[in-house]
Amino acid sequence: MSFKKIARRLGGMTLLVATIAGCWWQWQQPAETISPAQIQQRQTLRVAIPADLIPPSHDIDASVELSLAHELADELGVKLSLLPFDRLEQVPMLLQSGQVDIALAVPGTSPVMNGLALTDAYMSVNYYLVHKNSVVRPRNLNELNGQLRVPAGSRVAELLIAEKFKDPALTWNESAQNYGSLMSEVIDETVEFTLAPSPIYAIKRNIFPELMAGFPVGEPEAWHWAVDTRNDELYLKVQEFVQQRLYSGQIADLIARALEPLESNDYLHARLFMDGVLQRLPSLRTHFVRAAGNDLDWRLLAAIAYQESHWRTRAVSPTGVRGVMMLTQDTAAELGVENRNDPAQSIRGGAEYFRLMHDKIPGRIQEPDRTWFTLAAYNIGFGHLEDARILTQRAGDDPDNWADVAKHLPKLRDPNIYPKTKRGYARGDEPVTYVHNIQRYYATLRWLEDLPDAEQLRRIAGIPLKPRVPSILDEDNAETMLAQSEEQSGVLTVMN
Repeated sequence: MSFKKIARRLGGMTLLVATIAGCWWQWQQPAETISPAQIQQRQTLRVAIPADLIPPSHDIDASVELSLAHELADELGVKLSLLPFDRLEQVPMLLQSGQVDIALAVPGTSPVMNGLALTDAYMSVNYYLVHKNSVVRPRNLNELNGQLRVPAGSRVAELLIAEKFKDPALTWNESAQNYGSLMSEVIDETVEFTLAPSPIYAIKRNIFPELMAGFPVGEPEAWHWAVDTRNDELYLKVQEFVQQRLYSGQIADLIARALEPLESNDYLHARLFMDGVLQRLPSLRTHFVRAAGNDLDWRLLAAIAYQESHWRTRAVSPTGVRGVMMLTQDTAAELGVENRNDPAQSIRGGAEYFRLMHDKIPGRIQEPDRTWFTLAAYNIGFGHLEDARILTQRAGDDPDNWADVAKHLPKLRDPNIYPKTKRGYARGDEPVTYVHNIQRYYATLRWLEDLPDAEQLRRIAGIPLKPRVPSILDEDNAETMLAQSEEQSGVLTVMN
């Protein structure tokens, strides 16, 4: 399977877009019970999912929920059909009327979910106060002075009702908009405060770095999958599916791959990356798309290039590697790159080098681990990667699993261990950081509109609807701060 097909595993998925008006609010007669056999007979698994958790790219494996739903559809041998929803009260209606078979990412503690069959929890979330980073951070809900707006019919609206029992003076406004739209209005400065679940905040904040999370409201809560209680056979199938992936660690791996890189991003890195998206990526995009061809995802190449050079076409390091893909002179010569400072040549060369490294990775290693191993080899060299895989196997861990190998790579600089390896000393912690950073940049690009409009670009820049002062960091000062941070962590790129 090609990288592009892996990255955009749409397969037979159909995205059904509905509005709050119309069919969603027309109560239908209770449907007949639904079983796995009936789903297979109709050849479609119908899944309700919060609209905020569907990436604009529709990439299946950019989202924990979409990845799992697609895998269940594959296991049943059917196509996947998605129905986005924004209000929790829509969930029981959709399930009990038979418009969908399963609902994903539902809070089990919500009273709206009473009467539905919930699977084991697959994720724990917090609900954070969200505001712009230029706002003085409040310490509690009492300090919001009624300037809080939340989605109507949402879990956070329910949490605020509970808070009002403790503080009757608490006030807020409710809106028909979803979490993402309200966070966009926070950037516009037409809304001062909102509340959002931690996964949705993490996604949005990487696109709009000026967003900031304040204190959590309520306690951490579990998200589940929900099925109509009449569908016993379907529930048993879905529950078994979720339990198997919880016990095997697959869901934890999905969260680590799709969500944790976004949650771990700090303001400085997020701001600089999105400034690069605004200022440098547009002139390079055509080169990435052309070099990616039919087997690579151009956004993966772009993420690699940002990690290498911050998309600076004349970047250079003290060791002599240079260009947007930071190729060595020997590697450039082998790949037919005559001018490493030429972005088209450099990106083409970087793509070919990635393909060469990918072909060296043992064929039994599946995606996406195969891509992470390729990136590590791109950074540290295939030989040192093999040394780390051998150390991993000797420790009883899986040498074909990137998360396991990443734990052992730093041992390559341990004087008690590296002399016993075939290739000797290496800064093995660096490829771990390298891969993690690229995962974060790649995930962000996959949640970004492919061609953002003027309004989206303004919000990415952090500029309010009625601009008052420039909000983008001074780039030279910001990159100096970033370089100091990376030098302290052992990763340094020097650019001219």
